[in-house]
Amino acid sequence: MSKAPYIVLLGDAGAGKSTLFEKLTERAGRSSATSESFTREPEILESSDGRLLICDTPGTNSSQEKFKSNLYIAQAMNFWPVTCVLVVVKADLKIDNVIGKISEYVTRFVPEDLPIGLVSVCITHMDLVSWGKEDLIPHIYSHLGLDTVLPVSLQTTRQELEDKLHSVCRKKRPVKLDINSDMFLSLFKLNNNNLKVLCDSKKEVVRFDKIKQEFYRQRASYSDRDQMDMIFEFQAWMASEITLAQERVSTRNGFQFINGPYISQEAGHLASMTNQLRAILYDIRIEAAKYHKDMDTTFRKCPKCGLIWQKGEGCDGETLCGSRPTSSIDARKDVFGKMNTFFFEWVNESNFLKINRISNSSRHASVDTKPQGQGKGCGTRIVWAEMTPVAVPAEFEGDIASTKGMRSLPARLWKTWRDVYHTAYHMLPKLTWKTVPRPGAAASCVGISEAFDVSVFDSCKHTSQCHISLALEPVCE
Repeated sequence: MSKAPYIVLLGDAGAGKSTLFEKLTERAGRSSATSESFTREPEILESSDGRLLICDTPGTNSSQEKFKSNLYIAQAMNFWPVTCVLVVVKADLKIDNVIGKISEYVTRFVPEDLPIGLVSVCITHMDLVSWGKEDLIPHIYSHLGLDTVLPVSLQTTRQELEDKLHSVCRKKRPVKLDINSDMFLSLFKLNNNNLKVLCDSKKEVVRFDKIKQEFYRQRASYSDRDQMDMIFEFQAWMASEITLAQERVSTRNGFQFINGPYISQEAGHLASMTNQLRAILYDIRIEAAKYHKDMDTTFRKCPKCGLIWQKGEGCDGETLCGSRPTSSIDARKDVFGKMNTFFFEWVNESNFLKINRISNSSRHASVDTKPQGQGKGCGTRIVWAEMTPVAVPAEFEGDIASTKGMRSLPARLWKTWRDVYHTAYHMLPKLTWKTVPRPGAAASCVGISEAFDVSVFDSCKHTSQCHISLALEPVCE
């Protein structure tokens, strides 16, 4: 397998992906002058100078066999560790339309599904618009934070394009992806334009946002301590509301989730709505994360036995390694042991959020005020301020505001969709390629194994740097 950076082209039908592919690989016959996707299956070739491995893919918005077209794209992204996902967008007379299209693709990679650092942008047909690179890049950076943009026109030479892409890839590290059935729903839009379902989904998104805004309005009237309690319980309640919204849309629109021609569209509608709801929930969890950052998460190491400790109570002075706290410590430092419980109810008729609370006096955490004595540790006298600070363990790190664990479909429908996805995925032809040797190089054939086992490959043991093309079976010339 080539060690060249692996670049996957991603974009709408007619954006110019195949034209880029032809220019980079000097292979004709992939592009089309029509707005319909001419590319039906992915194809992988090395660039003409051998420095890049390029994958052309079908348009994500193909009107024919949308589910299968996007499966092919998922297969291409799982094929080999990806150095760059190059989002290809066609230039438009209005620069805002271009930014909107880029945003549509880029936001599928955040907040947690795929590393945003993989994404770069290529704008094609630049010779057809009056604005230039100097107008585009500041807008994209200010709106999306992306600073890697490749404007391309008919006058852009193959060598210029190769040099630009190679420069981009030098700043990135390849990532082995696993586009599974749930991530697939986040990355690709499978729903059709059924207006009834789209309107119904939109109502749920508007409702969800109204609840958030009403919560923020009412929260301001509570104390700081209550606001902290509320945000944690509110985000948990909102997560449960997403599942209820999925069920309501499924019921009102008669989704059957029977293996057939409509299941991918039904899954696509629910996933599209869920992705919008998750974005709102993510904002709420960002608010909750601010309280986590205010808590003491400093770890220190005992100079004698090496055990790692976190201070539960007391000052920075002397103690013993292994001394237990005198009570069960609540992270909310000013109300040890007290628990607030808030209940939320949304009244559709009045667009009002009811917030009910069980008072502090009626609910308390179990607190043992007796000293707990010596626990695990060597018992050596230690001074907290003098102990060596230790980095936060890996298991404590990560995005605590993440919504990654929230699935795009209700639990009762999940197994059906997963089975349909896996069956369809494994029915795709294996990604194999026929090598076309450069002058003086021996021919070779290489084949990639079944889906989700992409790191295993077979080779006929010839050695050369060769062009690669897809075929149903390995071919040796």
